Amino acid sequence: MNKKDLATGISITIIFALVYFYFIPLGIKVPSSVRLPMNSPAFFPKVVTLLLIGLGLLMIIQNLIPYFKEGKEAIKKEKELIEKEKTEETFPLKKSIFKIGTAIIGLFVYYEAVKILGIFTASIIFFLVFTCLYGDSRYRIILPLAVILPLALSYFFTNVANVPLPQGIFE
Repeated sequence: MNKKDLATGISITIIFALVYFYFIPLGIKVPSSVRLPMNSPAFFPKVVTLLLIGLGLLMIIQNLIPYFKEGKEAIKKEKELIEKEKTEETFPLKKSIFKIGTAIIGLFVYYEAVKILGIFTASIIFFLVFTCLYGDSRYRIILPLAVILPLALSYFFTNVANVPLPQGIFE
């Protein structure tokens, strides 16, 4: 049982439950004329929030299953792991703060880039930038995914959901 992952799962579940039950009803007004829940402006945010709650619960379950299966063995392994982590060098706080700050600034830059380049092109560029920022170097996976994911989402929103997306200079 990894206590950090367990705490992350619990935090994700609580935060998104709060979003689902408090912030979505507070922030999204659903007209009384909406009969089908799929036509509601709150439908997509609720679906995404429920998926995130489910992922939080999945993290909790994944961390608790080995604990219940192994019992005392899991406790011993956890103590050994904690001792091992204490002796190893942990990720420096300055680097993590730098990455978080860079990601926040990057999101503002992405927002402006969408206006200029359009959402498709900006998404490809920033997908690559963010994956490199966080140290992923599996380019055989990243490069196709950087094109396929924005392409699939753009196709879905423009052709299936009929939602216009910003095209930027390509309009």
